[in-house]
Amino acid sequence: MPRLIWIVWAVSFLVGAGLTRIVRRRLRRQKSDQPDKRQESLGRKFLSYLAIVGGILALGELPQWAFALALLILGSVLVGELWEVTVPAPDRIRYSLRKIGVLWIVCGTSSCVATGLADPTGRSWGLLWLIVATNDGYAQLIGQGWGRRRLAPRLSPAKTWEGLVGGAGIAGLVGLAQLSLHPGLSAWQMFMTAVLTGLAASGGDLLESAGKRTLGVKDSSALLGLHGGLLDRFDSLLFAAPVFVILRRIL
Repeated sequence: MPRLIWIVWAVSFLVGAGLTRIVRRRLRRQKSDQPDKRQESLGRKFLSYLAIVGGILALGELPQWAFALALLILGSVLVGELWEVTVPAPDRIRYSLRKIGVLWIVCGTSSCVATGLADPTGRSWGLLWLIVATNDGYAQLIGQGWGRRRLAPRLSPAKTWEGLVGGAGIAGLVGLAQLSLHPGLSAWQMFMTAVLTGLAASGGDLLESAGKRTLGVKDSSALLGLHGGLLDRFDSLLFAAPVFVILRRIL
């Protein structure tokens, strides 16, 4: 995997970690109704997210067979988590959520594997994952610090239009930062690919929020501590990866 991808990862998330301090100060001054615990954990959550993103990014350094195997294992674990979190649901709801969820996980995981296998250099995987991860991280930060207009209050009250636009915009910049690694794309094509993929990632997050709202749970599990479960962390990737593959084929 090219060194530039690791530089983009480090810069974008270290800047974000510094931004958490500004967001925390804004929340304190505004005396918002968000719990203090959430404010105080924001920095730790973002730094731990930096480590998670780096770990998943490193899959692009593996041989292709190991990359595919790792993602297939991840997909299997996600299906297991889906099965576990839907156990308490009534039969009809449980069947529907499992059917939709398995299709979602299979399509998303397959698209991730296809992205990596189509480009053994790791450039495409680095582009996809950093777009999604950057969108997720900055959408939360911008939404908490400057968000005013609720995006979908019935599904996820914390998400805002400002976070949606800000996250997708930063994802677009992260795409542009990797433009030299993808000479087949113009700057405009790269920017739009990153923005649309970022918006798709936010759509995946909302889709999972709808499922959790139906189940009456906050997180899919407590496996990742502050980040909830694996489905909470990779929901956006599963939805964005097929969109990314389609966009790359079109372009």
